Amino acid sequence: MATWYQPSNEEVVQVACGSCGSAMSSLTAKGRYPYFYCLGRFSRLTDCREPYVPQDQLERIVEEVYGGLDLSPQDENDLRTALERELAEEVSFSAEKLVMTQRRLARS
Repeated sequence: MATWYQPSNEEVVQVACGSCGSAMSSLTAKGRYPYFYCLGRFSRLTDCREPYVPQDQLERIVEEVYGGLDLSPQDENDLRTALERELAEEVSFSAEKLVMTQRRLARS
């Protein structure tokens, strides 16, 4: 399962695989099924066997972890802004990758 950690710069919360410690990334399958996966498993750099995690399941985990925190309004806003920025970057990257894949397939 996934674990969350706060980098030392305290800007962006990142997701790490709870089994091997590798970073996790997100992907939307078939254009509508968002999920997270272990980059160590995906790249075969580790022998991790953690399954892909649906986004809604991971969101519940995050809510449990962060539900008990007492953040100031400014910290809460900063965290929300950072998470929204990260999500937008992931969506943009996925869209770019989709376009590149479609172009490659069209040339085949």
